Amino acid sequence: MRQIIIVSHGELANGFVNAAKLIMGEADILALCAYTDENIPYEEIILRKVEELNAGDEMIILTDLLGGSVNNHLMELTTRDHVHLVTGINLGLILQLLASSEDADTESFIENLIHDARDGMVYCNQIILDTVDEEL
Repeated sequence: MRQIIIVSHGELANGFVNAAKLIMGEADILALCAYTDENIPYEEIILRKVEELNAGDEMIILTDLLGGSVNNHLMELTTRDHVHLVTGINLGLILQLLASSEDADTESFIENLIHDARDGMVYCNQIILDTVDEEL
């Protein structure tokens, strides 16, 4: 089984999960929002979930910002088997992850997700300029 957790500064993780559920319907994904009024102990929650992983289970933790405190606090988990940490996420990456099969090699799969997510970042003004140039 693959567990997916999004951890962010503020309410961003909730926003990602809400948007993903709006588009895909119910999704098995956990949002943890750091530095909010609730001040949830996200590190403790994730560590407990890591320790509860069964053989063959995997956890993919998604964070908002490379070098941010949320991601930095979770870096030590990358030494654990079957725990993967991805930062700099966007909604496209999350949707692809939720729609994917758990059969693929996770490391290669994550690399492909990141590649596709980067391709989804486009400066739209340039698209218009390129289209106008092609028409001339």
